[in-house]
Parts: sequence; structure tokens; C-alpha cells
Amino acid sequence: MELTADGSGVRIKGYTGKIAAVKIPAVIEGLPVREIGDRAFDDNWTITSVVMPAGLVKIGEGAFHNCSRLASVTIPDSITEIRKDMFRGCSGLTSVKIPNSVTRIGSSAFRGSGITALTLGTGITAIPAFFAANCSALKTVVIPEGVTEIQEGAFYGCTALTNVTLPSTITKIEYGAFRLCPALSTVIIPGSVEAIEFPPCRAEEERFSDKPSCAFAGCPKLGIAAQAALKKRGYTGGFN
Repeated sequence: MELTADGSGVRIKGYTGKIAAVKIPAVIEGLPVREIGDRAFDDNWTITSVVMPAGLVKIGEGAFHNCSRLASVTIPDSITEIRKDMFRGCSGLTSVKIPNSVTRIGSSAFRGSGITALTLGTGITAIPAFFAANCSALKTVVIPEGVTEIQEGAFYGCTALTNVTLPSTITKIEYGAFRLCPALSTVIIPGSVEAIEFPPCRAEEERFSDKPSCAFAGCPKLGIAAQAALKKRGYTGGFN
């Protein structure tokens, strides 16, 4: 551990313990625990649960990256940002509640994790790039009111995803947002959607190694009504 940059509290730099159920203390040596550092628990194969203290204000990038046995996380409502790669590759993590205090989520925050459901807080305004890409167990997504855009590849390769509910505040769905979601059969498209981006697929494949391409390409189970609604909103890509 170390002092935070302003010296007001403690930053957790790493974990070398053997206890699987981790409860991070609120105070260490008389100072409040304010931060978890970048990749503090990265590649840890021991921990199965983490409880974070009230008063924690920052969790660093990739803090729990590739913690394959991590199954339970409690995030306090003092946290305002879920940073890049925070739970990426946490294959044992099936459910996470993101508090309403969170207003920003970094790219690939849950990419390749084991989540089957996500509860997003009401403070979110954008679903970031590759947010839950390649989450093969994710079945249902309810995106809360207030979210205005779904960025590129957000749910790319979510092969079990069947239902998506979009809020009335959505205005933009970027390329590859739901690409290669072959089980997706229901998408409710609100009238607020102004753009569903569809750049030339070849150019997109050259730009991104993950080849997100068209927003709903690889979603052959989408019904006629859903396809019609998407095309009415300007989508010109395919579904197969």
C-alpha cells in the first residue's frame, strides 16, 4: 500500500494474501482507504469475493483483470467511475450491480467476463466500446433511461444474448454494437434513435482487430418487425 497523491488516504497497490474472501478495510494505520491502484489484483487466481469499503473513491484500470475465480463484488456508492478493463476476463463473475453514483464506464470493463446479467446504474450516459464484448453467458440487457449512445462493439460476440431493451433516451448505436449475437431475437428500438452507424465493413475490419463491422451483422434471429424498425432508423447493414 501507499499514500494517495494528495496524502489524504491509502491506496491499495496489490494483494499477496491467501484469503479468498477479501474485505478491504475502511481504515489502515489511521488513514482512510481511498483508492485501489491500477491492476492491484490483476491475474489473481485466489480471490472469490471482494467487499469494498464506503469512502473508496477510485478503482484503477484493470484492478481485477483476469481474476478468474472472482464471483462476487460489492461496489460502494462512493465510486463514480468503472475504469477500463476493470473486470475484463473475470470468467467466474456472473452478476454485478453498478451503483447509481457511477457516471462513467471505461472500455472493455466487463469484456470476456462470465456475467449473465447486468444491472446498470441510472447515472450512466454511454455504454462504452467493447463494454461486455465476448461475454458468452450474457442473456439479457436492460439499458437504463439516460443512456444516449451505445459505442462500437459494446456487446460484440455475446452469443447467448437474446433480449435487449433500449431506453427512450438512446440516440446513437455505433458500428458492431451487437455484431455476432446469433441468439438475439428481440430489440426494441425507440423513436429517439437518430443514427445506427454502418461504415463500409472492409474499412471497419481494417481499423479494428476485433472486426466489429455492422451494428447488427451476425444476428439472424432478429424478427421482421425488429429488422424493419432498425432500417426505419437508418440501418443499412445486414443481419446474417
